[in-house]
Amino acid sequence: MFLAVMLADEPIDLLLLPGLAFDKTGRRLGRGGGYYDTFLSKYQELARQRNWKQPLLIALSYSVQILEDGVIPLTPSDVFIDALVSPSGLIPITPAAQEIIP
Repeated sequence: MFLAVMLADEPIDLLLLPGLAFDKTGRRLGRGGGYYDTFLSKYQELARQRNWKQPLLIALSYSVQILEDGVIPLTPSDVFIDALVSPSGLIPITPAAQEIIP
């Protein structure tokens, strides 16, 4: 999947991301390999080079996976999400998500 996205001739509008935990500032806790963050950074750079709009990064979660702000550790390579979707509803985080999600 990652290779197909990197070879796309048109921009990707939306990426759905997994994770173990999230917070309402956009932090995402994965499994520790950094694979998604590496991919997202590379795609964001590709989009900048091609003057494409950045994709909206949406995480799917259960309500119990949404933690208090500041609990999830942060590393310099972490890519923040734009919004959360959980059974209790949509949570827009960034201005880009707030434009699309009422």
